[in-house]
Amino acid sequence: EFPKAGAYFGGIAGYLTETGNAVTECGNTGTVTGAGDYLGGIVGGTGGGTGIVIDGCYNSSTGTVTNAGKTQTGGILGGSISGNAIVRNSYNQGKVAGGTGGTSVGGIAGGVTTGTQVTGCYNAGTVTGASSEGTVKSIAGSNSGSGNVTYSYYLSGSSYPSGSYPVDDNATGVEEAAFGTWGAAFALNGKKLGQAAGSISWTYQLSLIHI
Repeated sequence: EFPKAGAYFGGIAGYLTETGNAVTECGNTGTVTGAGDYLGGIVGGTGGGTGIVIDGCYNSSTGTVTNAGKTQTGGILGGSISGNAIVRNSYNQGKVAGGTGGTSVGGIAGGVTTGTQVTGCYNAGTVTGASSEGTVKSIAGSNSGSGNVTYSYYLSGSSYPSGSYPVDDNATGVEEAAFGTWGAAFALNGKKLGQAAGSISWTYQLSLIHI
Protein backbone atom coordinates (compact mmCIF):
# COMPACT_ATOMS: atom_id res chain seq x y z
CA GLU A 1 0.00 0.00 0.00
CA PHE A 2 1.34 3.38 -1.01
CA PRO A 3 0.88 6.22 1.48
CA LYS A 4 -1.21 9.26 0.69
CA ALA A 5 0.74 11.08 -1.99
CA GLY A 6 0.70 14.54 -3.52
CA ALA A 7 0.54 15.48 -7.19
CA TYR A 8 1.96 13.32 -10.01
CA PHE A 9 1.97 9.94 -8.35
CA GLY A 10 1.56 6.44 -9.77
CA GLY A 11 1.96 2.85 -8.67
CA ILE A 12 4.95 2.49 -11.03
CA ALA A 13 5.96 5.99 -12.13
CA GLY A 14 4.92 9.45 -11.06
CA TYR A 15 5.61 11.36 -14.28
CA LEU A 16 6.84 10.40 -17.76
CA THR A 17 8.39 12.95 -20.07
CA GLU A 18 11.05 13.17 -22.79
CA THR A 19 11.03 11.16 -26.03
CA GLY A 20 10.51 7.42 -26.14
CA ASN A 21 9.96 6.64 -22.47
CA ALA A 22 7.85 3.52 -21.95
CA VAL A 23 6.21 1.51 -19.19
CA THR A 24 5.30 -1.99 -20.38
CA GLU A 25 3.63 -5.02 -18.81
CA CYS A 26 3.36 -3.57 -15.31
CA GLY A 27 0.49 -3.98 -12.87
CA ASN A 28 -0.96 -2.64 -9.67
CA THR A 29 -2.61 -5.08 -7.25
CA GLY A 30 -2.59 -2.89 -4.15
CA THR A 31 -3.77 0.49 -2.95
CA VAL A 32 -2.61 3.83 -4.34
CA THR A 33 -3.97 6.73 -2.30
CA GLY A 34 -3.47 10.38 -3.16
CA ALA A 35 -4.41 13.90 -2.21
CA GLY A 36 -3.22 15.71 -5.32
CA ASP A 37 -3.80 16.04 -9.05
CA TYR A 38 -2.59 13.37 -11.52
CA LEU A 39 -2.88 10.06 -9.68
CA GLY A 40 -2.72 6.76 -11.57
CA GLY A 41 -2.57 3.07 -10.80
CA ILE A 42 0.48 2.83 -13.09
CA VAL A 43 1.59 6.36 -14.09
CA GLY A 44 0.57 9.66 -12.54
CA GLY A 45 1.07 11.98 -15.51
CA THR A 46 2.70 12.37 -18.91
CA GLY A 47 3.84 15.49 -20.71
CA GLY A 48 6.41 17.31 -22.75
CA GLY A 49 7.67 14.38 -24.81
CA THR A 50 6.87 12.36 -27.92
CA GLY A 51 6.54 8.63 -28.30
CA ILE A 52 5.68 8.01 -24.64
CA VAL A 53 4.11 4.54 -24.34
CA ILE A 54 2.16 2.73 -21.62
CA ASP A 55 1.55 -0.78 -22.96
CA GLY A 56 0.16 -4.02 -21.53
CA CYS A 57 -0.50 -2.64 -18.04
CA TYR A 58 -3.29 -3.32 -15.57
CA ASN A 59 -5.00 -2.35 -12.35
CA SER A 60 -6.22 -5.70 -11.02
CA SER A 61 -9.46 -6.57 -9.25
CA THR A 62 -7.65 -5.99 -5.95
CA GLY A 63 -6.15 -2.70 -7.14
CA THR A 64 -7.56 0.52 -5.74
CA VAL A 65 -6.78 4.07 -6.85
CA THR A 66 -8.28 6.61 -4.46
CA ASN A 67 -7.95 10.38 -4.62
CA ALA A 68 -9.23 13.01 -2.21
CA GLY A 69 -11.48 15.00 -4.49
CA LYS A 70 -8.78 16.27 -6.84
CA THR A 71 -8.54 16.11 -10.64
CA GLN A 72 -6.98 13.62 -13.11
CA THR A 73 -7.39 10.20 -11.50
CA GLY A 74 -7.16 7.00 -13.58
CA GLY A 75 -6.82 3.25 -13.19
CA ILE A 76 -3.78 3.25 -15.49
CA LEU A 77 -2.83 6.89 -16.19
CA GLY A 78 -3.80 9.86 -14.06
CA GLY A 79 -3.71 12.23 -17.00
CA SER A 80 -1.71 13.73 -19.83
CA ILE A 81 -0.64 17.36 -19.74
CA SER A 82 0.95 17.84 -23.15
CA GLY A 83 3.10 16.00 -25.65
CA ASN A 84 2.44 12.78 -27.51
CA ALA A 85 1.61 9.61 -25.56
CA ILE A 86 -0.30 6.36 -26.08
CA VAL A 87 -1.97 4.02 -23.60
CA ARG A 88 -2.68 0.67 -25.23
CA ASN A 89 -3.50 -2.95 -24.45
CA SER A 90 -4.28 -2.09 -20.83
CA TYR A 91 -7.18 -2.72 -18.47
CA ASN A 92 -8.76 -1.85 -15.16
CA GLN A 93 -10.68 -4.38 -13.09
CA GLY A 94 -10.33 -2.57 -9.78
CA LYS A 95 -11.70 0.49 -8.07
CA VAL A 96 -11.01 4.04 -9.22
CA ALA A 97 -12.41 6.62 -6.80
CA GLY A 98 -11.86 10.31 -7.41
CA GLY A 99 -13.65 11.41 -4.24
CA THR A 100 -16.91 13.34 -3.93
CA GLY A 101 -15.40 16.40 -5.61
CA GLY A 102 -13.15 14.52 -8.01
CA THR A 103 -13.13 15.58 -11.67
CA SER A 104 -11.51 13.97 -14.73
CA VAL A 105 -11.79 10.42 -13.39
CA GLY A 106 -11.50 7.41 -15.72
CA GLY A 107 -11.11 3.66 -15.58
CA ILE A 108 -8.10 3.90 -17.89
CA ALA A 109 -7.11 7.59 -17.92
CA GLY A 110 -8.36 10.50 -15.87
CA GLY A 111 -7.81 12.92 -18.70
CA VAL A 112 -6.29 12.88 -22.18
CA THR A 113 -5.16 15.81 -24.29
CA THR A 114 -5.16 16.11 -28.06
CA GLY A 115 -1.81 14.34 -28.50
CA THR A 116 -2.69 11.35 -26.30
CA GLN A 117 -4.26 8.13 -27.59
CA VAL A 118 -6.05 5.38 -25.70
CA THR A 119 -6.48 2.24 -27.79
CA GLY A 120 -7.24 -1.42 -27.22
CA CYS A 121 -8.16 -0.93 -23.55
CA TYR A 122 -11.04 -2.07 -21.37
CA ASN A 123 -12.58 -1.17 -18.03
CA ALA A 124 -14.45 -3.67 -15.87
CA GLY A 125 -14.07 -1.85 -12.55
CA THR A 126 -16.00 0.82 -10.69
CA VAL A 127 -15.29 4.48 -11.44
CA THR A 128 -16.67 7.23 -9.21
CA GLY A 129 -16.18 10.96 -8.67
CA ALA A 130 -18.20 14.16 -8.51
CA SER A 131 -21.77 13.09 -9.27
CA SER A 132 -22.63 16.33 -11.06
CA GLU A 133 -19.47 16.41 -13.15
CA GLY A 134 -19.46 15.20 -16.76
CA THR A 135 -15.82 14.15 -16.66
CA VAL A 136 -16.25 10.84 -14.81
CA LYS A 137 -16.26 8.06 -17.40
CA SER A 138 -15.37 4.40 -17.78
CA ILE A 139 -12.39 4.89 -20.13
CA ALA A 140 -11.20 8.53 -20.22
CA GLY A 141 -12.75 11.03 -17.83
CA SER A 142 -11.99 14.14 -19.84
CA ASN A 143 -10.93 14.18 -23.47
CA SER A 144 -9.90 17.30 -25.33
CA GLY A 145 -9.11 15.44 -28.55
CA SER A 146 -11.23 13.93 -31.28
CA GLY A 147 -11.04 10.26 -32.23
CA ASN A 148 -8.18 9.58 -29.84
CA VAL A 149 -10.00 6.84 -27.90
CA THR A 150 -10.31 3.80 -30.16
CA TYR A 151 -11.11 0.09 -29.87
CA SER A 152 -11.84 0.49 -26.18
CA TYR A 153 -14.69 -1.07 -24.18
CA TYR A 154 -16.29 -0.99 -20.76
CA LEU A 155 -18.63 -3.14 -18.72
CA SER A 156 -22.27 -2.10 -18.89
CA GLY A 157 -25.74 -3.55 -18.53
CA SER A 158 -28.54 -3.81 -15.99
CA SER A 159 -26.23 -5.27 -13.33
CA TYR A 160 -23.76 -2.41 -13.73
CA PRO A 161 -25.40 0.94 -12.89
CA SER A 162 -23.98 4.06 -14.47
CA GLY A 163 -23.28 5.53 -11.03
CA SER A 164 -20.41 3.06 -10.64
CA TYR A 165 -19.86 2.08 -14.30
CA PRO A 166 -20.30 5.44 -16.04
CA VAL A 167 -21.11 5.81 -19.71
CA ASP A 168 -18.28 6.84 -22.02
CA ASP A 169 -19.47 8.10 -25.40
CA ASN A 170 -15.99 7.66 -26.89
CA ALA A 171 -15.93 3.91 -26.15
CA THR A 172 -18.36 0.99 -26.37
CA GLY A 173 -20.29 -0.54 -23.48
CA VAL A 174 -20.65 -4.32 -23.55
CA GLU A 175 -22.35 -6.97 -21.44
CA GLU A 176 -20.18 -9.00 -19.05
CA ALA A 177 -20.52 -12.24 -21.03
CA ALA A 178 -19.01 -10.61 -24.11
CA PHE A 179 -15.67 -10.02 -22.38
CA GLY A 180 -14.87 -13.75 -22.33
CA THR A 181 -15.22 -14.36 -26.07
CA TRP A 182 -12.96 -14.38 -29.09
CA GLY A 183 -14.90 -11.35 -30.34
CA ALA A 184 -13.66 -9.25 -27.42
CA ALA A 185 -10.02 -10.10 -28.15
CA PHE A 186 -10.60 -9.41 -31.85
CA ALA A 187 -12.09 -6.00 -31.08
CA LEU A 188 -9.36 -5.00 -28.63
CA ASN A 189 -6.73 -5.94 -31.22
CA GLY A 190 -8.15 -3.25 -33.49
CA LYS A 191 -10.62 -5.67 -35.09
CA LYS A 192 -7.79 -7.98 -36.11
CA LEU A 193 -6.82 -11.49 -34.99
CA GLY A 194 -3.54 -10.15 -33.65
CA GLN A 195 -1.29 -7.13 -33.64
CA ALA A 196 2.03 -6.63 -35.39
CA ALA A 197 4.78 -9.22 -34.89
CA GLY A 198 6.64 -8.53 -31.66
CA SER A 199 3.75 -6.50 -30.23
CA ILE A 200 1.45 -7.37 -27.37
CA SER A 201 -1.81 -8.93 -28.54
CA TRP A 202 -5.03 -9.81 -26.79
CA THR A 203 -6.13 -13.44 -26.59
CA TYR A 204 -8.85 -15.19 -24.59
CA GLN A 205 -9.96 -18.19 -22.64
CA LEU A 206 -13.59 -18.90 -21.81
CA SER A 207 -14.79 -16.15 -19.43
CA LEU A 208 -11.34 -14.59 -19.34
CA ILE A 209 -9.64 -12.12 -21.63
CA HIS A 210 -5.99 -11.31 -21.19
CA ILE A 211 -2.77 -10.24 -22.85
